[in-house]
Amino acid sequence: MPAPALSPSLKKISQQKTRVLLKAQVALTIAACVLTSCDRGMSKASSEESSTATSVAESVAAHPSTFVDSAHSTMAALVPSTEAEDTSLVGFYYSPSVVTVKDTITLRMEIPHGEYLAIMGPDSAMFFLSYPNPTEPRSWFLAQADSFAQMQTIRFRADVRSRPRVYGRDTLEAVFAKPGNYVLTVGHKLESEHASEIQTCTVRLGEKR
Repeated sequence: MPAPALSPSLKKISQQKTRVLLKAQVALTIAACVLTSCDRGMSKASSEESSTATSVAESVAAHPSTFVDSAHSTMAALVPSTEAEDTSLVGFYYSPSVVTVKDTITLRMEIPHGEYLAIMGPDSAMFFLSYPNPTEPRSWFLAQADSFAQMQTIRFRADVRSRPRVYGRDTLEAVFAKPGNYVLTVGHKLESEHASEIQTCTVRLGEKR
């Protein structure tokens, strides 16, 4: 038995309901797509950020850096020498014998000479201003050991800073910190029983003028 035909008014209402339902379904579908897209984007961004952070962390770990204040480094105390090389120079000379932290110390040496330059203060703390194959930054020394061994003249300010070879004192300190006698030593293999070519002088630090 065929279904009774809908009246025009009921048919119109049915069509309106169908349109509303279709619009609602389309809206829900669009919303679902948007949310899915956002989730994927956020997941991708999060993944990229995580990957970037990991790369940065790995880079830092692989290439650690040591911050050195160049204005207060050991090398900053080096004073350029304009003296011409004297091939007839024999021995070891220094000046002045009494200094303040405002003065410049000059060493003149027969070349080649030892690769070490060490200073021992009144408290027996040892500072190395030239040292072969150091683990510290290069700026923590006046010169590299192989270059220093060929220097006939080296000049540096008495306010030079270096790291003492004392356990627990791992930062740069003033070498000439208190009045008294300081022994400057140039030599080869100073830290071994085969030390040789040793030359020394004593400089006295006076009160500030």
